[in-house]
Amino acid sequence: MLGLFLLAFALVGGKLFKLQVLDHGAFSLAASEQYKTEVPIEARRGLIRDRNGIILAANAFVVKFAVDPKSIQHRDQLAAIFSETFGKPAKYYETIFNDTSRRYIVVEKEVPLEVASRLDSVKDHGLLRQMDWRRNYAFGERAAHVLGFASNDGRGLAGIELIDNRALAGRDGEQFLQRDGRGALRPDVDYEKIPASDGENLTLTIDEAIQSAAETALKAGVAKAEAEAGIAIVMRPSTGEILALANVPDFDPNGFSKATNDMLRNRAITDAYEPGSTIKVLVASAALEDGAWKPDDKIDAEHGHWNPEKGVKITDTHEYGILTFREALEKSSNISFAKISDKIEKRRFYKYLRDFGIGNYTGIDLPGEVRGVLHTPGQWQENSKRYMAFGYELTATPIQMATAYAAVANMGMLMKPYIIAKREGSNGTVTTEPQEIRRVISEQTCKTLINIMQGVVDSGTGTLVRIPGVHIAGKTGTAQQLVGGHWSKEHYTSSFTGFFPAEKPEYLISVILRSPKVGYYGGVVSGPIFREIAMNILEMTGKLPPEARSTPKPTEMPLITEGVVDIDGIPVPQNNKDSRPVWDVRGMTAEQGRSLLASQGFVVNMTKQGQSEPTSIIDDVIKCGGDTVRFALAKPKADAGDVQTTAEVAPNLMGLPMARAIKLASADGFRVKTTGSGSVTKQFPDAGVRMSANLATGSPTLTLFGEEQ
Repeated sequence: MLGLFLLAFALVGGKLFKLQVLDHGAFSLAASEQYKTEVPIEARRGLIRDRNGIILAANAFVVKFAVDPKSIQHRDQLAAIFSETFGKPAKYYETIFNDTSRRYIVVEKEVPLEVASRLDSVKDHGLLRQMDWRRNYAFGERAAHVLGFASNDGRGLAGIELIDNRALAGRDGEQFLQRDGRGALRPDVDYEKIPASDGENLTLTIDEAIQSAAETALKAGVAKAEAEAGIAIVMRPSTGEILALANVPDFDPNGFSKATNDMLRNRAITDAYEPGSTIKVLVASAALEDGAWKPDDKIDAEHGHWNPEKGVKITDTHEYGILTFREALEKSSNISFAKISDKIEKRRFYKYLRDFGIGNYTGIDLPGEVRGVLHTPGQWQENSKRYMAFGYELTATPIQMATAYAAVANMGMLMKPYIIAKREGSNGTVTTEPQEIRRVISEQTCKTLINIMQGVVDSGTGTLVRIPGVHIAGKTGTAQQLVGGHWSKEHYTSSFTGFFPAEKPEYLISVILRSPKVGYYGGVVSGPIFREIAMNILEMTGKLPPEARSTPKPTEMPLITEGVVDIDGIPVPQNNKDSRPVWDVRGMTAEQGRSLLASQGFVVNMTKQGQSEPTSIIDDVIKCGGDTVRFALAKPKADAGDVQTTAEVAPNLMGLPMARAIKLASADGFRVKTTGSGSVTKQFPDAGVRMSANLATGSPTLTLFGEEQ
């Protein structure tokens, strides 16, 4: 008996030794897995505010449902309830509930509180409810391309959300929960809880009110011009702060999955374009800074056609003769600027453009910026410098051009553009200070240039921008786009960039439209958008002069003779094809017809009569081969003693966009009444009808009827 007792004791003792010593680790782990569950604690993503503290991006509370498959008590019933609530097949949930390889599986997340409340009555030890959050953009489409958006799992995918994702996301924590005998979860006091570290809060340089004004004006302008896309940038020249950055088309980041790639593109930093005439401000600054030219120096504009060498042709839309340097910029003469560039040594020419930031990254704190193209002098062709002087053979992004103009407004100091103004986190607050990049030109050169740029707005190509009582300096630009390897006669980039007040610039606004269809001159389609944004800024800051509240009169519309250049002098290749249609310009004055056809790439060989009498009426258009045409002019029949104006025959405006028709008619002295919009479908009187133009009776009235009435 004693032997048996000792043997049994030894066997029990051996078993206990095996369980408590040899197999201790395995059983402890198994026990731990039975009653202990590790649950992550997600960090809350940081807030994004505008410069005035208005919240643009925040976190909306939602509910996350998870399960512990080993603890679920009523699998079929729970699957049916989830299926009814969320619309997915019950089989989907059953598959999740049967996966016992994991103790924590997220079933549904980002469930709105009102939906989650439907499951309040469900009691199951295996069902876990956790408060969660999702990203919410308070103003929908407002500043969408700046803010970007974050994915469902809290990863930034675009805009500020992407470029500062790590700081905004913070760091997740974790905690361990115990299960009691009934399967209920309780905190485990034996393990330290690792708290989450919430993301940093960001304050942007963006002003929500100015952003709203920019977006509203841009959308209206794009719709009116029937443009493919539009870009507007508002900047503080002295610091580089971006106050507004708008793109059309845009999207709602709350539903970014519905947006197309075209809507998601931040064209202000990802689209490089040939800037056309807006580059002339930078070329003019280089010429003045180097002392190669003075404002009153004379330049022969060659009456609109210049062949510096065989096979090279540079044209202006208007037949300017002798111009001063100042007038060349005001009237946007390509021939003049090609000649201006001839006096600037090519390495110096390249250096100035490079110093202004062309062909280089601005370093703006947004993802996806491209650098554009500025070839080194060793890569230039014989006439590259001349073409670059009026905006071809180089490309720049809208943010580059805005930053370059800001340097002029900032008395020659180039500033780095930026959008993140302040970061607030667990380590304190970090404020972004304005960063000077380099001095490009002298203060004196800037003052001279700004004075000339005021002339562009006061009496040059940008008169639609004028605001009574406010001094504005700026420049228009209209450039052909390269489509299929050829310069398009239908697709243009139309822009206006300027700043105010000119005496001490506080705001810079750059507006660019891509492929407008109803009008396409920069001063006509982009200028009014600039004016609308500027008016709103002045109004909200209390600086709008009383006299500026009046609406511009129709007589203040810019005339075609102002010198707006459409193709900006790009050489039009000669060809022998006679199939390209010529616009019907019969009934217009010789000057109007020549301007309109030149904008379509035709070269007009003016007769001696046409050169001396640009107001003569076109009777017929004769093709001379290729893109060259000649006008046959009608002789005016005026009775002796009558004092005639040039508007004695009604021009043919049929089929023209309404805005262009109004401009042509106004330039010829007509008063214009319009009904409807779109293109002109009817006019009264008909083209060719002679109308009384005696000064004693006033200007004749021409009525135009559009497509939409």
